[in-house]
Amino acid sequence: MEWGTVPAWAAVGASALALVISCLALLQSKRSADASTRSAQTAADALEFHRRAAQPRVALAISRLGSGTYRLTNGGTAPALAPALAADDVALVRWREPVGDVLHPGDSRVFTLNGSRPSRLRFSWEGHEEVVHVPVPPPG
Repeated sequence: MEWGTVPAWAAVGASALALVISCLALLQSKRSADASTRSAQTAADALEFHRRAAQPRVALAISRLGSGTYRLTNGGTAPALAPALAADDVALVRWREPVGDVLHPGDSRVFTLNGSRPSRLRFSWEGHEEVVHVPVPPPG
């Protein structure tokens, strides 16, 4: 081996080392970009969750008052507009007072059950036509 080729071999070695370092840096930057994308998606999901949680909601609940007497309460933060029982449940309930056109947050209506004791009553209201199953507490 001649001394003139030593610098050339050193240059080849240095180039190979530079190539390895570049490849490692590329892999690390890809990992960092992937982590950044996951972090951004997590932040977007959290923002959507908080946005939905902050929206006013109707939350109907039934509590037992006494022998066959129950109370329907809107425990949510939004009014239930034109609340209605599902057609099959209408005959099961006798309201002590009319439900009316709006059941405001915190408002309640007292009712009795006619004969049978269902495990739940089904309600819908304007703006939420999907039926909501509200559990009826058992007697006793």
